[in-house]
Amino acid sequence: MADTQCNDASVCTTDVCDLNTNTCGHTAVVACCLNDLGCADTNPCTTDTCDTQTGACANTAVPNCCVTDGDCGDGDICTADSCNQLLHTCRHPRIAGCCTTDAQCGDTDACTTDTCVQATHICSHPAISECCVVDGDCDDANACTLDSCTQGVCVRTPNPVCVPDGGADGGADGPDATGTGGATCSGTGRGPSPTCSGWAGPEAGSRPGS
Repeated sequence: MADTQCNDASVCTTDVCDLNTNTCGHTAVVACCLNDLGCADTNPCTTDTCDTQTGACANTAVPNCCVTDGDCGDGDICTADSCNQLLHTCRHPRIAGCCTTDAQCGDTDACTTDTCVQATHICSHPAISECCVVDGDCDDANACTLDSCTQGVCVRTPNPVCVPDGGADGGADGPDATGTGGATCSGTGRGPSPTCSGWAGPEAGSRPGS
């Protein structure tokens, strides 16, 4: 009697004939399968299939599948990586305010320097000194300067109706009506006109300062 006489047509057994007893033996092949169910590995992130010709299992990884949050790391410090346990899919929502490059910090404000602080991955927007967009950005609350925005930079020129402290009139800053009497201004150079007190001219009391 030969081994071939013991063939049971199963790829998952090794069929032999015991010549001493003339009986067949059918030893199970380890990790052999007869169908896909025989290859189930309980891992939701693999597709389990059986090659019925050879009895070999294949457990192919499912792309972008996850079991734990650790499976979802994308190497981006500015995303919160987590695994949806129901769908076994990764999520990577952006962390608000987080940055890795200066380009991610643009605030559309021409008067700030936009940078990403690498130590904290938080955007910083320090103001650029004397930068402006409109004249109002340059207001220095001094009625004796004319404040304007020129090509993105504040320009302050002396108000021609004001004299400096210790000038020809020997008095305080402000409009000089007669060349001999000092005046003090309050208010700003734009909007409602500032007023100046201490006039010695024909409009003593108060007068627009610009």
